[in-house]
Amino acid sequence: MSSSKLAPSLKALINAPFARPGQAPAPANIHAVYTRIAHEARERNYGTRPWLTLSVRSLPNLPTPSHN
Repeated sequence: MSSSKLAPSLKALINAPFARPGQAPAPANIHAVYTRIAHEARERNYGTRPWLTLSVRSLPNLPTPSHN
């Protein structure tokens, strides 16, 4: 079994003083975001799979507490 090697720049980013372990807490408005996406999906007669795709895709675009 081969082990993967990380680029030095990626190692530096992972070990940077500002890097935090674990998951970041969900933004306070996450429920509103999902509610809005679900409402729009119902209006447009989207099925479950497109709704789920839209929901998951929206997550990286939400501001995190550290970026507010």
